[in-house]
Amino acid sequence: MTTMVARAQEGARAVLGIPDHCVVDAVLALGHPTHRPTKLRRAPAESFATYDRFDGPVFSGAAT
Repeated sequence: MTTMVARAQEGARAVLGIPDHCVVDAVLALGHPTHRPTKLRRAPAESFATYDRFDGPVFSGAAT
């Protein structure tokens, strides 16, 4: 489900044939994906996260 369409009411109305007296709050897409999603590849938190401040100590992943 997405609420992003709420920002584009007029476009959504035109594409989906929705009357002007109705408001689009959300859209739910149904069906099967065209391809199987692959596993996400993420950078380790240590490469971009810090504690407390933007210029703070590097996040090591260990609990403090």
